[in-house]
Amino acid sequence: MKSGSFLKHISNDWQGCRNLSAYIFLLTLFSMLGTQKPCLAFSELTDLDKQYQQAITYEELEKVAKNIRTLLQTKPNQPEWEWRLARSHYSLAKHTDSDNLKYHHYTQCIERSSRTLVTQPDSAIGYFFRALCRGKQGEMEGIWASLEVIE
Repeated sequence: MKSGSFLKHISNDWQGCRNLSAYIFLLTLFSMLGTQKPCLAFSELTDLDKQYQQAITYEELEKVAKNIRTLLQTKPNQPEWEWRLARSHYSLAKHTDSDNLKYHHYTQCIERSSRTLVTQPDSAIGYFFRALCRGKQGEMEGIWASLEVIE
């Protein structure tokens, strides 16, 4: 094979790869245009996660929980929202001094994480928050009362 024909062969192969790459890119781009809703849901998730991470006060955490409840009213049975609401209730319980409010938020955490597990039984984060909040309630009630050994 002459060196000129070899270079021409490589050049043709390279041009074919570039064309194929362009087609793959366009195919990917056009296929994503029809799936804007999941992208918006992801955007909402990241926005609320950011709000949660930046929340310092009880009131800020309550606002995050309210936003999640609003989303769940419009789109019920969404496990990714349910466990985030459970997480918010856990944090709300940590940020209050009232035992009644703590108990209420731990109960809400357990209920919301249990809802996560109904729609997504393999949700590790759902099991985590349910166990965490049950444990915190157990600490409040005392270990024996939480195990129902002593009435």
